[in-house]
Amino acid sequence: MTHNLTRRALLAAAPAGGIAMMATTGGGTQYPPQAEDGPFLVDLTNRPGDVALCYPCDEIVHALAYVTADGALIYGEGNRANLGDGWRRLDPGEIEVIGRVASLHSKDRRGWFTYGSGELAG
Repeated sequence: MTHNLTRRALLAAAPAGGIAMMATTGGGTQYPPQAEDGPFLVDLTNRPGDVALCYPCDEIVHALAYVTADGALIYGEGNRANLGDGWRRLDPGEIEVIGRVASLHSKDRRGWFTYGSGELAG
């Protein structure tokens, strides 16, 4: 689905829609104030230009896409994850998950679009 919003307009409209925005700064990650009880947006650090709409969660459970505290998109299931270098078993506490990805969005020359469900499955 293509949206005729600029990146700035999408990010500006997000709080009005009840969506918080996570910011990664030089001083570390700043968690959005509403992230504990509502959806939030993450500007993905390992996929420049892509934005993930997430629901708060702190662990990998089902085979889904997740976002880590540093803003990276990963794929996980149970105690295994693909951190971009192939699937492997995770040690407890090895990564800090902050959200389950509900949808991925990107912008190209035609405007904003939403990735299909296959992209969320890893």
